[in-house]
Amino acid sequence: MAVIWKKGQRLFTVAAWLMLLMAIFHTIVQFGPSSGAEETSVVNAMRGFHIDLGLGMKPSWYDIFADQSFTFSILVAALAVINLVVASAPESSPALMKKVTWLNVIWVIGFIGLAFAYRVPPPLISGIVILVFLIASLIVNRRRA
Repeated sequence: MAVIWKKGQRLFTVAAWLMLLMAIFHTIVQFGPSSGAEETSVVNAMRGFHIDLGLGMKPSWYDIFADQSFTFSILVAALAVINLVVASAPESSPALMKKVTWLNVIWVIGFIGLAFAYRVPPPLISGIVILVFLIASLIVNRRRA
């Protein structure tokens, strides 16, 4: 695991750990206690409205919401773990790390854009923090690849 923290990959590794924390906190917050009667009313309405999606499946809107929420958490956690595996691989060259970092910059910018467009501060803030570490990693390593 010490190879993750080698020079040139520390900022990238911090960004990956932040992604993993974001996935964990997202799951905890999404399914935490209700914030009040209004939320309970909306959730109950979502649970009561079903849609026929074929294959004999008629999930409620809440089922779809829960599925998408867990899917997001799983995907972000998977990206974080993939990034940590790439960072820890002794054969990962500076050129590969640069490409992987740019791919992460692209998806995080899209993520930030959605959070901004829908006016949702927690993912906006966490996305910006992660992006800062990714950009810093590119700047620190600009001559390595």
